[in-house]
Amino acid sequence: LFPTAIGQPRYHRALPMGTCHFCILLGAVSKLRCHHCRKFTRKSGKFTGIISAGSTTRQRRRGANNLGAILGVCERFCSAHVSAGCCCCRHATVFTVTDSLPESSDGQSSPVQSDVGAFPIGTAMRSMRCSWWVGVATAGLCLVVHGQHPPTGRDVEWSGPAVSFQRIGDDGVPAMIVDGDTTSPEVALWLTLHTYYTDLTLFEFQITKAVDAGLRFICICLTSDVHRAGQAGFDPWLSPEAPLDNRTKGMLDRVVELHPHVFFVIRFYAQSFSTEFENIVMLNLTDGDPTTLNNETNSMGEMMNSLTLEWESNVAARMTTMLQYLDTVYPQRIAGVFPGFLHTSEWFMPGPHDAGSGPSTKLSDYSEGTRARFCNATSPTNADCTIPPPSQRTRPALGSSFSDVATNELNHFYARTVVHAINALAAAAKAVSGGKIFTVSFYGYLFALADDRYAGSGHLALTQLLESPHLDAVASPYQYTPLVRNTTLGPLLPHGPWDSLELHGKAWIIEDDSRTTFAFDPPTAPVRLAECETLDECRNLLRRNVMTTMLHGNGAYFYDLGCQGWFGRPDAPNVTAALWSGIKSAFAPFYAVLKDDAMAVNRAGSAGSSAAHGSARPSRKRSQSINGEDTPVTMPHTIRLNPEIAVFVDDLSATTWISLNDGGITTALVQEPPIFLSASGCPVRLFLLSDLLVPTADWTHFKLVVFLNPFVMPPSIAEAIAAKLENGNRTLVWQYAPGIFGQANTTRTVDLAAMANLVGFALRQGPGPHDVFTHVPSSPTLSKGFPRNYGDPVQKFDPWFQPDVDLTKPLPTGVEVLGMLMNPPSESESAALVRAKLAAHTSVFSASPGMPVELWAALAVTAGVHMFVDNSKCTSWEVGDVIDVRGRFLMLHASSSCAPGRTSRTLMLPFPATVRNEANVTVCHGCTTFTTDPMDPGDVQLFTL
Repeated sequence: LFPTAIGQPRYHRALPMGTCHFCILLGAVSKLRCHHCRKFTRKSGKFTGIISAGSTTRQRRRGANNLGAILGVCERFCSAHVSAGCCCCRHATVFTVTDSLPESSDGQSSPVQSDVGAFPIGTAMRSMRCSWWVGVATAGLCLVVHGQHPPTGRDVEWSGPAVSFQRIGDDGVPAMIVDGDTTSPEVALWLTLHTYYTDLTLFEFQITKAVDAGLRFICICLTSDVHRAGQAGFDPWLSPEAPLDNRTKGMLDRVVELHPHVFFVIRFYAQSFSTEFENIVMLNLTDGDPTTLNNETNSMGEMMNSLTLEWESNVAARMTTMLQYLDTVYPQRIAGVFPGFLHTSEWFMPGPHDAGSGPSTKLSDYSEGTRARFCNATSPTNADCTIPPPSQRTRPALGSSFSDVATNELNHFYARTVVHAINALAAAAKAVSGGKIFTVSFYGYLFALADDRYAGSGHLALTQLLESPHLDAVASPYQYTPLVRNTTLGPLLPHGPWDSLELHGKAWIIEDDSRTTFAFDPPTAPVRLAECETLDECRNLLRRNVMTTMLHGNGAYFYDLGCQGWFGRPDAPNVTAALWSGIKSAFAPFYAVLKDDAMAVNRAGSAGSSAAHGSARPSRKRSQSINGEDTPVTMPHTIRLNPEIAVFVDDLSATTWISLNDGGITTALVQEPPIFLSASGCPVRLFLLSDLLVPTADWTHFKLVVFLNPFVMPPSIAEAIAAKLENGNRTLVWQYAPGIFGQANTTRTVDLAAMANLVGFALRQGPGPHDVFTHVPSSPTLSKGFPRNYGDPVQKFDPWFQPDVDLTKPLPTGVEVLGMLMNPPSESESAALVRAKLAAHTSVFSASPGMPVELWAALAVTAGVHMFVDNSKCTSWEVGDVIDVRGRFLMLHASSSCAPGRTSRTLMLPFPATVRNEANVTVCHGCTTFTTDPMDPGDVQLFTL
């Protein structure tokens, strides 16, 4: 009756209408006073709070005692009816969208002080005292309405499976878990296909290959990844009144026919075509020439709504109807939902050059709805409040890179607004499915957007998104840089810090849109896309991607973006079979060990115990129920290989950049170091800086810690660094301008004392714009691959900082100058790269970003990091052989820079172990070094210890 006031219940179950009518009358005759609505706690699965009956304490107690159980059922199954009966508004749900902003996870006030919260579900409850006759009248009206209108889809029980992402076993093998059955985990890989194939045989053939490989989940893109302005697009808002068209339904029916056990993940572009909602407005760099991204032809060529609260509520409601409809049409099969929006559906704001370059360069969003929301957040009492114009957003307030406070607030506002919208849709999906559906969204491109799009991208609030209880996974393609996309060179890396997700109980899903040997551009021209030219290269590329994803405890999907059959064509069955055999060979060993572990538990339970292989850690115990008692069982596999390099990137610090900041510095600061470190001969893990506040995170096994862009250093983070990292003889590496601000929204003044306290020794600010091109001579600790230069000899940095070391005087004890400026302001001011041995840790500072792989490797070795392979003979200045590990697994990816032809590699282990290859053939017993079979550039081999 009152959908905007009451909202929809969080959970919906099917009950006879008579039961709901009884609940209505019960609410009326018991004169319910809803001072505190019952709330269903998702984590515990229990009810908290009370529904109080009567106005006096005695009446409330008696009402709770006598009606508690019945009202609990009514509230859970027919909460809207109870609310109607008692004339009160229940706990706010996904359609009661609030806009309050909690504090950041670091305990500091966010730059945007109110408005855009991380979560859309508020506590907008109302207490209404009403006479019994009002309740009876309302109940009677509700009975009449229900007599005229049968229950809608929201009263029907969700039939789809309960899906979660878990890491199973001692090795933390990633898996999709269906209905809580961890004994039969599903492979954490999908196939993603569009519904726009002109040749349906390509669509069907790839489905059959996924079935053969054992992939249970198929993601169907109901819409394109963008809505082209001026063109008719597919409206995703399905319902019984607007059902699937015959062609699309025929394709989905065909999937079910080919894959009888399929689970669907539904992906769509969340555009609302209603004219009642505003669209994004872009302005040029002189604050004029507005472009409205409506459905008419515009310079950007796309249509995008502004992210207003009204849009959120509308889209959430229509998505709910769509999911209910699909769950009815395909019962027990709708397992996941993957809403996309904004530019390329990846939830980033239209960038500076998306509408053109030069005079056509534009920034967004300048719609009235966005202005009102921003001003309500930052200046609610200022009637003249406006959004900082492009001319202000591109004008630095400090040096040549850092924005003013208002622009900083706007950058953070856009990011929090995007997070708010993603979370609203995820919450709505969880609500309609009773918490069962798996929710995914693109976000967190803290590496890939590290160019002139960075500051206003909307992707700079990953910390807040990971706090959402409604989102299960973050997704992104893997990086498009040549070092990552070229199968014979570097490592697989995503667009953001994917290892953070495991700390938060979530998953990072890689979009593997590899341009295989079947990819052409354009489709009708004989121009092959250049990611892998041969079948062997493509097979190795997919194997590298799958193995690396598994080793990071995450998932992936294969995306035929071009609708050309990138992952299989019926006219090339042998090539297709080779690609899919590569995929299956890459993930099969991980799931095989789960079966081995289960069998080992059974054997150990029968024998009472089992001997462990050469252990790198104490044996882990598992409990097995024997004759009703829990008996500890020693697992036979207790080896664990730990990564020893941690890299931290900060989303909040990125909001301090100006828009159109020189892409060179952000690329060198943020994007390149993870690539170089991951190709230095040892495994690396990528985290958010705010992860240091996660209480359960274990940092003890990391020996080298790298901070990419910690410009903002709140006290809570600084304290966490001191307590958790500045010990154990660990090495911490800083670059460019660490800790330049204590808070993101403070005045733009440099605090050299705070920077020195963070780094561990004094820094000084260099004079004016200056290059920081650095020369590293050969030294006892930097011998292989040196002397070297790094940095940019042309680019001028402002501000820039260097160690406060006078090279004309003796160096302080424990201080070592590793590199000098090639063009110093003076002889005494030439130190650029310094390493200092402090009380319990070592600190390294580089004035220049852009350290090469040889330098990273040398710093890792001196930090005590175990190098699994010697890359010192590699000829490339950029990457070497790639190593990754997880639990007992060890992967080697051969780089063409380390050996031009077919060559064996020697691997070094941190402890003696028995090694087996992918064929389960023993390579060595109790060894610390072993030699691989000959490997061509791009080959990938996986070993089990």
